[in-house]
Amino acid sequence: MTGTNSISACLTASLVLTVFVRFVCSAPTSTLSSGEATEDEQPISRPIVESPEQLAKSIALETNNLYTELCKTPNLCGNSMERHLKKELKLPEITVSDGCLSLGFSKEKCLHKIYRDLLRFQTYLVFLKVSFKGKKQIVELIQLKTRTLAETVRRMEKTNNEEKEDSNTDISVDDLKTKDPWNEKVTTYIILQSFKDYMEKTTRAVRNSLNSSQ
Repeated sequence: MTGTNSISACLTASLVLTVFVRFVCSAPTSTLSSGEATEDEQPISRPIVESPEQLAKSIALETNNLYTELCKTPNLCGNSMERHLKKELKLPEITVSDGCLSLGFSKEKCLHKIYRDLLRFQTYLVFLKVSFKGKKQIVELIQLKTRTLAETVRRMEKTNNEEKEDSNTDISVDDLKTKDPWNEKVTTYIILQSFKDYMEKTTRAVRNSLNSSQ
């Protein structure tokens, strides 16, 4: 009987040892002991933070892509009503007096102008989300980036005005809407063209502002 108990004890011990060895061998290697991450424990990649110039350039590029696609519509781009409607839509634009162009560049004046205008463009971007069929997500991304750039530009200002800025456009989304599909396309085209041109000038202005700070 004693011999049988001894054999059973030996078998039990052998079985426990076998299970333990298999468990240890199959366990993943600790990154703390080896100093290297396993395939399942790769470091989480962090999003790349764009510089103000890269962000402005990205917005300009994405807007240009939408503009190019819209201009595939026959007889749309270069419309004879373009100049008249552009004034009627009251779109923000950069002129020589704003201090954003290379000639007569004025960093603080320009940054404040860009900040206010980017906020004003939000109304037009809301309209684009509805009017540019099938491109809502792209326009939403552009809108988000534009808002982010506006806040970034404000932080670049040395004389940051803490008072709430007037970002009214004197025009609402309802004012931009029309029951005529063709007129809506023309309005969409003019807004995209104006915003594309504005962002191209903004990219250069932001670059000049960063260079003047170095």
